[in-house]
Amino acid sequence: MTMAKMAGKVAAVLCAAAVLVPTAAVAAPAAVFANDNAIAASAATYTKFTGNQYVAVGDTATFTVTPATSGSYTYEWYTSTQKINSLFPSDYTWTKMSETSNTFSFKMTEKLNGAHIWAVKVDTATGEREEMTNFSTVCCTKVNFSLGTPVITSDDYGPIVKIPVIASGLINNAIDAYQAKLSFDTSVFEDADFTLSAKGSFDVKMGNMQSDGYLFAGGCNASYLTVGSDNVLGYYTLYVKDGANYLGSDVSLDVTSAALTNVSGDLIYGIENSGAVTVAAPATYPTNIQVQYSSEYHQVRFTWDAVAGADKYGIAVYLAGKWRIQTSSLTTTSYTTPKNLTPGKSYKVAIAARVNGAWDTVNAIKNAVTVTVQ
Repeated sequence: MTMAKMAGKVAAVLCAAAVLVPTAAVAAPAAVFANDNAIAASAATYTKFTGNQYVAVGDTATFTVTPATSGSYTYEWYTSTQKINSLFPSDYTWTKMSETSNTFSFKMTEKLNGAHIWAVKVDTATGEREEMTNFSTVCCTKVNFSLGTPVITSDDYGPIVKIPVIASGLINNAIDAYQAKLSFDTSVFEDADFTLSAKGSFDVKMGNMQSDGYLFAGGCNASYLTVGSDNVLGYYTLYVKDGANYLGSDVSLDVTSAALTNVSGDLIYGIENSGAVTVAAPATYPTNIQVQYSSEYHQVRFTWDAVAGADKYGIAVYLAGKWRIQTSSLTTTSYTTPKNLTPGKSYKVAIAARVNGAWDTVNAIKNAVTVTVQ
């Protein structure tokens, strides 16, 4: 195994416990990986209070207080829609509800996204009140996690496949808890890691290699992450085994939990997964060709995305039934025609790239564009 790959493997062993652990200064999002928040009554008994949860619009949200001991109790339920940066019930203004049983239910709506629920247990015999020391938050936001187009690069040890993770639908483009399973063919790829691109403080923890991939998790240190306008959370990098054929190999992502903590409560995102991609050979011809026109100078400017491994680009124009090369020495991803072309005249233009000494003219012609001089 290469030194780079060995380093990744060592990191995976050191981070085998893939759990989310914020610092002590920030309350942990208990319901991300557990069903209940707990109020300690003694070393052996405790009262349970339903934790934060995701509930789709139109579904019923249900919160329950489960007393630690038998007895006769009534319950006070309170709600708040305040959006302040605090995890302490005393910092909020609460509205008392009419429900007095140990269960409180309501139909979820968009307006209730981020609403907080708090409860007080009252002993009917003594009047003793047990206030829940934390509140719970209900969220109806669903986030789609997907894998972007794989990009094939290489280092001194061989090919590397880099795949972006795209998170769309985040509240304020923010996230701080993320756990996912990346599945891939372990006969093709021998190692993987995750690199964050979102801005913020984030611990990336990688679990043990499994039969079909890795389990990844990440947690917030002190603040949530802000994802950029491209919605890219980060990148998975897969290392190809020596001599393995990685082209046509399938990779998929299954996000199991994601949350936004300490911003208007602890929000548990609903999850949609559309992360499945096939590793394909990189294009050997220019794509995303853009055209700009100058009516003042009667000329046309072309731009296109760079082709991996290309050292030259060429321009050909279809004239009098033949493709005629205008230039084959471009080293940038743009080309501007001479001035004073004939206004109203149309041209069919092909842009080719030279990769490893070979020109892919077939695909360049298939993807030719037609322009009309202005």
